[in-house]
Amino acid sequence: IMQNNEVIVSQSGTTVTGNLQITGEGHTLPYTVVFRDPEGRILEITDNDYSMEVKSANESMLTTEIQNRWSFILRPHANGTASITISVLHGTHYDFQSRPIPVTIVSDAVPVN
Repeated sequence: IMQNNEVIVSQSGTTVTGNLQITGEGHTLPYTVVFRDPEGRILEITDNDYSMEVKSANESMLTTEIQNRWSFILRPHANGTASITISVLHGTHYDFQSRPIPVTIVSDAVPVN
């Protein structure tokens, strides 16, 4: 997951490195999901049969919104720790599901959880 051309969170195999942190009001800047091949080269997924789904494990604390095909924003609703999962759909089935990605919310704009 990248934001402003910086890798924020990555997953290699089953290991997630990093976490998303929300400190502002309203919603985050867009996060972009980038896929890499085993050599580290960015994969361009152009087949229209593929789409992304981003789900929050706790929607009373955090909701997600797809911005375009491979980008999303997060909307915090309470301070605390939550997680999201990113999936790639190929038609009606999942080709990829991430491990839970931790999200830390610390914002004066939402109530303390």
